[in-house]
Amino acid sequence: MLCTLSNAQMRLSPDNNEVDASLIKDEVYEMRWSVKSGDTSNDIGKVITKIKNNGDKVLITSEVKRYNSAKRWVDTTIVTKADLKPIYHASYNENRDMVINYGAKTEGFYKDKTKREKITLNGEYPTSFDSSMYPQVIRWLPLNDNYTADLLVFNFNPSGKTDVLNAYVKEVSSTSYNNKDVWDVVVTDDIVGGNVKTHYYISKEDRSVLRMEVNMGAQSMIMERI
Repeated sequence: MLCTLSNAQMRLSPDNNEVDASLIKDEVYEMRWSVKSGDTSNDIGKVITKIKNNGDKVLITSEVKRYNSAKRWVDTTIVTKADLKPIYHASYNENRDMVINYGAKTEGFYKDKTKREKITLNGEYPTSFDSSMYPQVIRWLPLNDNYTADLLVFNFNPSGKTDVLNAYVKEVSSTSYNNKDVWDVVVTDDIVGGNVKTHYYISKEDRSVLRMEVNMGAQSMIMERI
């Protein structure tokens, strides 16, 4: 009981984290992206993620390929390997461009291509994980049944929240998915609201994310590893 209470109070950041850096391997994987409403499921596209160790840094790139569009959506994140402290993040798509440079000050810009507006970022924030990669952080934590934790994440979104927010590992339990032993990790965050739950089905064998399911009331967004 004392162990469970201690975990529940844990707030993780690059300065205070439990990430096992030995689990960070070079890899390339694809996730099928679909939306489910009732008994109807529609495939939207796929997401290709590449993770590359580069000395004391880790480079993570994700490319979204939508079936109904030829336009690219590419995210790039660079972090230190030892503690996943963010160094750089960039995201480019048809609607907006965004760049963040982390350091003593967090600087960058957000260019809204629809409104033709450019908003700059320049401020001091507590050390935190970049919001684009906290799902990766989760898979490298010391997961076990009943594990819980709070993660500090930085989110840059001029139309929403720009600040250090919380993501919550609410529950971890053992189950199976496609005949593989996995952890079902239930996560919420303050970015989209605490009533939106995401289930990460993470392989116990190699920590690969086999499935993500975002429950949004009447609809669910699903990512399945190909």
